Amino acid sequence: MKTLFSTNQEDAIFFGHHHPLHYYKGEKPLFENPGSLGCTFEPSAPYAIVNIESSRIEVVFEKAIYDNRTFLLSYEKLQVSDREFILSVFHGNQSWK
Repeated sequence: MKTLFSTNQEDAIFFGHHHPLHYYKGEKPLFENPGSLGCTFEPSAPYAIVNIESSRIEVVFEKAIYDNRTFLLSYEKLQVSDREFILSVFHGNQSWK
């Protein structure tokens, strides 16, 4: 199957600004997006550690947990419209309480 990047010579393509984690490894290239900062079911910042040696690419996914209660509370304090929907869809119903 030909893909948009099938004629490129790159071994890996990293991208972002899409909430879910993506990791597609087949022939070439490898596609990787560690996920969204803050738009998850838990207060975490996902990231990837990539080791490249010769023709081998190793990807390890990690996350840093942080306290986001003040951020979540700001939806209420600022009376953000549709805040219940936003908290449900983008933050997995996390609460500042």
